[in-house]
Amino acid sequence: MKILIVQDHLRSGGTERQSVLLANAFSAAGHATGLLTFRPGGALDSTVSSSVERGSLQKSDRGLDWFAPGLSAAARRFDPEIILCMGRMAKWRTSEM
Repeated sequence: MKILIVQDHLRSGGTERQSVLLANAFSAAGHATGLLTFRPGGALDSTVSSSVERGSLQKSDRGLDWFAPGLSAAARRFDPEIILCMGRMAKWRTSEM
C-alpha cells in the first residue's frame, strides 16, 4: 500500500511524534510511505527513517505553518492509496484538495 502522511512541521510535539512513528512503522512493514511537510526541517527531522520518502512544500522555512504551496500537486505525484492528515493545519489545508 502507498501511504502519504501530511504534517505541517516536525516540531517536537505529540502529533509530530505520531507522524514520524507511523511513517517509520509503515515503511518497516513494507509499505511505500511518504511524509510530506509544509515546512522543511524541525526538531524531529532526523528521526525519520531513510526508507520514508520525504517532501517539503516550502523550499526554506518561512515560519508559516499554514502555507502549503503545491499541496495537491505534491500529493498527486506520490500517488497514494491513502492520505493521513496529522494535526490541525494539515487537516485544514487538505480539506481544500
